Amino acid sequence: MTDAFAYAIAGLLLIQAVLRVRSAWSGRRRERSLWGAFAALAVSWLCRTSTANDLLDATGILDLGFLVKHATAIVGICVLLRYVTAVYADADGPADVRRSARISAAVHRIATRASVGTIAAMAATFIFLLNPPDTSTLFFLERHEGDLGLPIYMGLPTSTWVQPPRSAPSSGAAQPE
Repeated sequence: MTDAFAYAIAGLLLIQAVLRVRSAWSGRRRERSLWGAFAALAVSWLCRTSTANDLLDATGILDLGFLVKHATAIVGICVLLRYVTAVYADADGPADVRRSARISAAVHRIATRASVGTIAAMAATFIFLLNPPDTSTLFFLERHEGDLGLPIYMGLPTSTWVQPPRSAPSSGAAQPE
């Protein structure tokens, strides 16, 4: 059932990517970025299927499909952020729109650099810290249950995109210890 769901989503993303090939080939940056996002996210969803996992496992590197899936999802998000930046940059408007374009460009640069570092760290963790998987189950978390590298591997993408919340101002009431 999960394969059918993944194929359906990947199919819809691939249809969009195929429909946008011509504009990606000869279009502006935002058309290429949107095509890239659809293509990268389609590959990510295809890597979720058992067929793709079996093909990638045939390389001799078990669970390579999971690493490719996670890396292409991060790439797809970065390319989608590039699309947003390009849309803001193409907009002709008041000063606040230009300010939005500058801010989104800065966020895109920072996120891209952080994502490259995250993918490199995930690959290093995958290669050096994860033990050979328990192949009796299909799920990555269960396959590496108990591995010391698992919290590091799974925590890397989260630490890139999520910042810790700021503490709420105290109301003056005593807090229990």
